[in-house]
Amino acid sequence: MFPKTLSVAIAWIATYLGLVLAPLLLFLIGPMQPGLGFWWDFSMALGFSSMAMMGVQFALTARFRRATAPFGIDIIYYFHRYVAVFAFLLILAHVLIIRIDSPAALLPLSPLEAPWHMTVGRGAFLLFAVVIVTSLWRKRLRIEYDRWRLLHALLATAAFALALGHIEGTGYSLQATVKHGVWTAFLLDSPDRAHTAHQALAHGEVAL
Repeated sequence: MFPKTLSVAIAWIATYLGLVLAPLLLFLIGPMQPGLGFWWDFSMALGFSSMAMMGVQFALTARFRRATAPFGIDIIYYFHRYVAVFAFLLILAHVLIIRIDSPAALLPLSPLEAPWHMTVGRGAFLLFAVVIVTSLWRKRLRIEYDRWRLLHALLATAAFALALGHIEGTGYSLQATVKHGVWTAFLLDSPDRAHTAHQALAHGEVAL
């Protein structure tokens, strides 16, 4: 029985790594925009990686019972929690590197003047921040659990959708047809995964 459980656990880990790394590998292959520098490309890679991790969070939540079996509910709970925090730190690093290395790329700041994809990107960042803060300090903020659970699902879904819109609108490294097609499919599939994840949250199957 143990070898079977171990093989299932290894399969889940391999699947997770494949889902997280696939968009990054897609980013690295094929034509790139020349002359933008290491730090710019590194910040873009961080952005892609963080979005892949956030996307898999929905998949993990939607299939929580199946994923729990080989690991135990406590491990999955903490994995979901800390991976979300780590992914947000990658998003923060993505923003800070651009702010230091290419500050002009973030201008203008006004949503009335800025390109739409920059505005939705900023909106996604703020929503992700709210999700993290309200999840880690829910009790201190005195947010009732059922209300928080619904808020968590709605804010996470909205933040993820806005972030994908940011990627689509920016178009960086998505010039190749295959790359653009994969990320578009990822975007179109996200509402279904988010809906399934929302149902899991609504039934109390998982919390951040």
